[in-house]
Amino acid sequence: MCQPGQCATATHNSPIASATTPSTVTPTQPAASPACLYLNLGWPIAQPGASIDVTYRFGSTQEGRREPHHGVEIPSHAGTPVVAPAEGRVEFAGEDRSVQLGPYTGFYGNVIVLALEPLPADGPVFLLFGHLSQIDVHTGQRVGAGESLGRVGSSGVAIGAHLHFEVRAGANRYDSVSNPDLWLVPQQEDGGAAGVLAGRVVTRSGDLAHGQQVTVRRLDEGTNGPRTFFLDTYDFEADTPGSDSLLHENFVLSGLPPGDYEVAAFSPSLRHQRVHVAAGVIAWVTLEPGETPPPCAR
Repeated sequence: MCQPGQCATATHNSPIASATTPSTVTPTQPAASPACLYLNLGWPIAQPGASIDVTYRFGSTQEGRREPHHGVEIPSHAGTPVVAPAEGRVEFAGEDRSVQLGPYTGFYGNVIVLALEPLPADGPVFLLFGHLSQIDVHTGQRVGAGESLGRVGSSGVAIGAHLHFEVRAGANRYDSVSNPDLWLVPQQEDGGAAGVLAGRVVTRSGDLAHGQQVTVRRLDEGTNGPRTFFLDTYDFEADTPGSDSLLHENFVLSGLPPGDYEVAAFSPSLRHQRVHVAAGVIAWVTLEPGETPPPCAR
């Protein structure tokens, strides 16, 4: 499991025949690093109820109707303040009409790229904020966590007002993205404590499954909120790995209330596991036998 602000420890649950029987949990000891950032970024929309649009998650294509999503959308009204999730230096601030930050120029409209500082030990990390209506910072400016960056808008290629948010690990490139759900402090829509579920769905040949539906069912009785969640494994272009360089995951589900869950997918036959999700940590699951847990560290 991954503790916020610390190097993460993943847990691995072996496949089981019945969801009512918990499998063993084997923790792994990660390499020490002072620059661990998993689940440690503040939300760029610092308002109660901020959440990620689940209809177009990171790495998804809305069943092939849209291009693979290199970030996440945070629905917000036009003019909503956008703040820095962490301390950093503004790498870029302005319109992207003459600078290609996405698949083509003009894609993000008014956009800010923030380079995190101090520099993480295992390479630079950049945060991108797209489709803004207003920019309050300039290139080269240093900002602290929580400081204003701009305002939500619908500039560039956008369907309605929202914040497009990306994490770019290693380089400020469109193909160097990492799932923001691994980085943002997890929270429920009502502000309650939450955990994160991450893992792999693996094919019979040992490859990561692309565009495979994963079903996550909450097992706790007498609790409020959704009991079943649906998401797809990443379905990126061939030149965009999408997976974290240490985790090698192909799905992440954040904002989960603490409790027990059953995770299921076809890979190619039905696989399902039971896993416990705790607040403020990442629970790990692999839907394929014989897999070992990742050295989860940042």
